[in-house]
Amino acid sequence: MAIDEKQFHQELKTEMKGMQKSSDTTEIKTGEEDDTDDASPKQLIKDDESRAMVTMSRKKKRLYEAMQISKERKKANVDTLEKRKKNLKKNKETSSD
Repeated sequence: MAIDEKQFHQELKTEMKGMQKSSDTTEIKTGEEDDTDDASPKQLIKDDESRAMVTMSRKKKRLYEAMQISKERKKANVDTLEKRKKNLKKNKETSSD
């Protein structure tokens, strides 16, 4: 946390001087790796959605959540139907042999 504060103060000083932010001041070694390289695409999409929801009104948030729930239900129904179809096909093949 102290490293973040130092970096913040350095950036403020450079802004006060009117200088461009250089890569040397922004790259303070913290021992942590960059998360964007390791993050999965699904996680990045989820993060973008959560950022977008911050600016939404309550009504739009609830509507969006209802749409997501509906999508999940439909996907679950499709998955169960596909499983049933697969099982029927498997049973039909085993019974005919």
